[in-house]
This record gives sequence, structure tokens and C-alpha cells, in this order.
Amino acid sequence: MEKKDEINKESNVKEEAQNSKVNTLAKVLLIIFVVLLVILIILIIIGGIYFNNEKEKIISQNLNSLNTDQVILEYGEKLSYETILEKIVKIDELYEGTNLDISINGETINPEEEYELKSVGDLKININTNNELLNIDISDEQEIIWKVEDTQKPILSGVKNRTIEEGEEIDLKKGITAKDNVDGELEVIIEGDFNNEKAGKYTLKAKAVDRNNNEVEQTFTVTVEEKEEEPENETTTANNGNYSSSNTNNTSSSNSSTSQSGNSSISSNNNNSSSSNNSNKNNSSSSTNSNKNDSSSSTNSASTQAGRLALAKAEAKKVVGSIITPGMTKLEKAEAICYYITSTVSVQSNQSSEAYKTNYGNEAYAALILKKAACSGRCKAVTLLCDAAGLESQHINANQWTHQWNKVKIDDGSWIVIDAQIGYVGTRHPLDY
Repeated sequence: MEKKDEINKESNVKEEAQNSKVNTLAKVLLIIFVVLLVILIILIIIGGIYFNNEKEKIISQNLNSLNTDQVILEYGEKLSYETILEKIVKIDELYEGTNLDISINGETINPEEEYELKSVGDLKININTNNELLNIDISDEQEIIWKVEDTQKPILSGVKNRTIEEGEEIDLKKGITAKDNVDGELEVIIEGDFNNEKAGKYTLKAKAVDRNNNEVEQTFTVTVEEKEEEPENETTTANNGNYSSSNTNNTSSSNSSTSQSGNSSISSNNNNSSSSNNSNKNNSSSSTNSNKNDSSSSTNSASTQAGRLALAKAEAKKVVGSIITPGMTKLEKAEAICYYITSTVSVQSNQSSEAYKTNYGNEAYAALILKKAACSGRCKAVTLLCDAAGLESQHINANQWTHQWNKVKIDDGSWIVIDAQIGYVGTRHPLDY
């Protein structure tokens, strides 16, 4: 019996020892779990700090790459997606993997299309930069304000002084046109007091305003001359049988008799009439011969380059006399010259060296006389017109097989660009953008 109790006691001791080991193991495992959980939490915290730092780094780098300087753009200009990017951001400084979404005044820019500046004022540019780093979406939106200005005045053409007689009807707007490089044809407004029924010299003003209130004006004069009175018809009178008249044929009121002096007067008048007729015939013949000689001279002149240049220079002086008026600034003169060439000269498409031998497309003569020229011929015509108008000019890309244009020095000493083929006047040629 005692032996049995002893065995049970030993069994209980073993069981307690085993339970103690299990409890100890459980405690160890719990401690390990808690430690691992703490480590995991610490890693998560460290990871969060790292990702936040990386996000700040990306945003900071993207912000530093943006050009926040205000950009001044010209009304009517067309911007490609690439041009906008170049003005907004330094591509090589963007964080790797960064994408840009651009919108202008709320309109998302399509990389395949151009954005036309259709109004002046502030242009709100929104740039959204996004980047994925370790499956975390990082985005940041910035706003830049650009400004659109319309610095190009309309161009008035055809303004010139005119002369009429008293009572003669006149259309004061006839021959005068106004055009804006973006808005197109504009209404011409004539201002000033004028009375075609009263002789005198009237100073008037031709004016045009574009949609952005850029205004151009030129003064001109209309001289109303006194109308000459028509002489009264002379009558034939008789005095003691003698007739006095300025007419060729003199007759008496009766068929009965004619005095000796009357006959002499008639004979004298008839002779004068004959002499006058011969003189008129001679003058007519002389005039015809002179015209033929002038025509022959003109034809001969056009057959040489020097002759064509002389004809072009003479025409340039005539044109300047008709489109340039007193009081115009150098800029207004340049605009008038550009518009004249653009509106009166068509494009010479055959521009080979061989073709130039017959169409003279690369000469001022082609633009001013033939009214059809290549860009080189237009530039040379602009040069002659500027010389005649007293403007200092340059011929850009002269004697090169590429597009050519002019530069003209204006009143403030700066140079502006004139491209008389596309009708552009501005501070920078579109091909330079």
C-alpha cells in the first residue's frame, strides 16, 4: 500500500515537472512573439519615415524643376505641348519616373495638339506631377500664372492725300484697308470735319481698332478746289457788214452779201484751224512716238538686272508715297510696308535657279512690278521700300536657300522682325520659337 502511494507521488511529481516545462516554453514563445511584434512595429515606423522622406524628396525635386517665373506670351500665338513643357519645367531635373499632366485655364493639354492663345490676360497653368515609388502614389499639383498680351497694332494701308473739285462726290474710305495679324480685316473709321461743297484743305484721320483695343491711325488731307466756271458761248454780231468771231465758220444772218473784211476774217480763221489741226497731228504723232520709245526703253531695261533694279526702285518710291503719311512712327511705317507686300504680292512657287532666270522671283522687281515673288524677292522689295521711307533695315538669311525675312530699326532703337510673306511684324520670328 505504501509502495503504491509512493508510485503515485512520483507520478505526480513528474506530471508537475512536465507542466512546468510547458508553461516555461509558452512564456518563452510569448516573449519571442512580443519581441517580433515590437520589431515589426519599429520596422513599420522606420519604413513610414523613410517613405515620407522619399516623398518629400520627390516633391521638393519636382518643385525645384518648375519655372515659376512669369512668361509673357503674344495673343494669337500657338503653343505645342513641347513648347509649354520647355517653358514650365527643366526636364533633366525631374525625379526619375515623374509624369506631368498640364492644363491651361482648366483645359487639359493634348500632347498631339497645339493650344492657341485666343484672349489676353492671365493664363492659369496647372501642373500635376505624379510618381509611383514602391507602389506608393505620390502626387503634387502646382499653379503658375502666365500673361497673354496683344502688342501688335493693326496695319492701315492705302491712306493717301486726295484732291477733288467743289461738289464732287468722294468715298473717303476708298482704297483704305485695315488688317490685324490675328483678327483679320477690320473696319476703317474716318474722323474729322469735311465738306465737299466748300473749297479748302481738310485734315482727316483714318483709324482702326482691333478686338483688344490696339489702335492705329494715320492722317491725310483732302483738298477741295474751287470749281472753275465754264466760259459763256460767244455770239456772232455784225457791225457795218464786218463779222467778228472766234469760230472757224462765220456766216452772216443773210445770204445777200459779205464784206471784204468778213471774208478775210473767215479765211484767217480757217487757216488757223488748219494750222491747229496740223499741230495737233504733229503733237499726237510725237506723243505716240514718245510712248513707243518709252515702252521700248522700259522693255530694254527689264531685260537686264540693273534695269529691273532701277524700275523696282522707282516703283518703291511711288508705293511709299501712297502708303506712308506724315506723322507716322517708324513702327507704323514698317507695318504699312509689310502689309503692302503681303496683300499685293503672290507667292512664286517655282524657286529653282533656272526658274529665276525667267520669273526673277528672287528680285525686288518680281515683287514690286510683277507682283509675284519668292521670300528673297519680297525681302529685297522691303529693303527698297524701307530705303525710300528712310528706315534702316536688314535682310536676314540673304543669299541662302532657306526662308528669309527682314529686320527694321524703329524709334526706340530696337529692331523688329518683318516677314512680308506671312504678314508678321513682331519682336521675334516665329521660326525662332
